[in-house]
Amino acid sequence: MPLQVFKLRYQMETIKNRRNHTEQELRELIKKAQQIVESISNEAVRLFQAEEIDGEDLHKMLLANEELFRYLNSRYVNDERLNEEVLSMTRTLYDPIVAEKAKLEGKLEGKLEGKLEAARNALIEGIEPTIMN
Repeated sequence: MPLQVFKLRYQMETIKNRRNHTEQELRELIKKAQQIVESISNEAVRLFQAEEIDGEDLHKMLLANEELFRYLNSRYVNDERLNEEVLSMTRTLYDPIVAEKAKLEGKLEGKLEGKLEAARNALIEGIEPTIMN
């Protein structure tokens, strides 16, 4: 993403410095930046789901994408609606993943607690633990 952003920044700066530039030219490039952010964010989610990165890495990647987009947008177009769209997209990707992971961890923790409780009760009743192979 950073390399793509800097490439777009260079193009935007070139357009901005031209005397006869149009707002539409800059808007087209910022929309391209928005598409790049979405593509990279989706790839980060895929990597997380494939367990190639962890949740913290996913969160950092989504935040970095968001901040780089905000930088370009504020410097060249300054369309707050686009910032909100990118923020909404990154949150939509991140929040359900975090919720699903917490739910899964809660289920696993509940199963472990149940097994520990059963073992405690067995010990209290004097049942000798057996080691399973």
